[in-house]
Amino acid sequence: MTVAVPVVLFLFNRPATLSRVIDAVLAARPETVVAIADGPRANWPDDGPRCAAARALVDRLEGQCAVVRHYSETNLGCDARIRSGLDWVFERYPEAIVLEDDVLPDPSFLPWAERMLHRYRDRPEVMHVSGRNHLGRWTLSGDGHALTRRASAWGWATWRRAWQCPVETPGNAAALANAPGAASVDPLVAEQFLMLQEAASNAGPVAWDCAWELKKALAGGLSVVPAVNLTAHIGYGPGATHNRYAADIGASVPVFSVAGRPDAVDRCEDDSRLDRWQMMIELMATYRAPEMVRRLARMAQFPAAAGWAGDRRLRQHLAPFRHAEETLAVLEHFCASGAPREPLADLFGALRGVAGRPAAARPAVGGVA
Repeated sequence: MTVAVPVVLFLFNRPATLSRVIDAVLAARPETVVAIADGPRANWPDDGPRCAAARALVDRLEGQCAVVRHYSETNLGCDARIRSGLDWVFERYPEAIVLEDDVLPDPSFLPWAERMLHRYRDRPEVMHVSGRNHLGRWTLSGDGHALTRRASAWGWATWRRAWQCPVETPGNAAALANAPGAASVDPLVAEQFLMLQEAASNAGPVAWDCAWELKKALAGGLSVVPAVNLTAHIGYGPGATHNRYAADIGASVPVFSVAGRPDAVDRCEDDSRLDRWQMMIELMATYRAPEMVRRLARMAQFPAAAGWAGDRRLRQHLAPFRHAEETLAVLEHFCASGAPREPLADLFGALRGVAGRPAAARPAVGGVA
């Protein structure tokens, strides 16, 4: 069986990770791969040969699928290249599966994403299909999927009608509050949408994936998330554009397969905790060295924290420590899914220290439940 939906592959200057992604893509037997490349940066002498090496790898696809190339000879930057590339794609194709050169899919992700695109094609409120489950595994059986308000773009798919959805961005708080389904959004998730809206309004353009999350929120859009994680992020390290910390929690999320279970993967289970718990893991991924963890734990208990109510970014950053008991449950679930426990020892310790204090000793930062 082949995958008929086009697979869009973004590449730049990392042939080592790209080679692994191409191998995984070929294992799923796509009919069409659209390769979109950014150009080398000026005054970066290594970029020229590295970009050329990455583009040469695309030639391996020839003879195994149709290959469409859309290469920029100048450097547009990560965000602009992805935005312009997806604009170009959806002028030509009604739906697509999207990968970057450091997102390694389990081969079952591509056929699963195609099934989800077909299943929700005529439901305009569903705007995004993600292959990433930040918790590793959600249901005990690992079957099915959920519809959430937020979802990762580390291996994803969407439709032209979603990407081109006429939504006025960045909007405002009232627009978010009046979006379809806004009343059912978890308060912590709603707070993050407001943070994205403020960032887009005050600081100009935001990262492409943040802008996409904000657009979905303003449209009241839903995202499909698999019950098991289907993609690995293999780009952490010094050569990354954004994710340069090799010990990031996101690098240790276990990957599973849904191959051979077509009856199971199409069942939809709604669970309001998934949105919130995935966001908790994402927030904790930014907690770097053990000393930073201890400092954040102290900051969350600081009496003056109640005065920081106007700083949404800080409130979000400290959310796992403001909800320490729940966060411990999230981490226990994460490790039970197969994530290594030892690298999280300092985080577990700091959270237990906060959770052991009386509620009065842990003032909330803002009014989010």
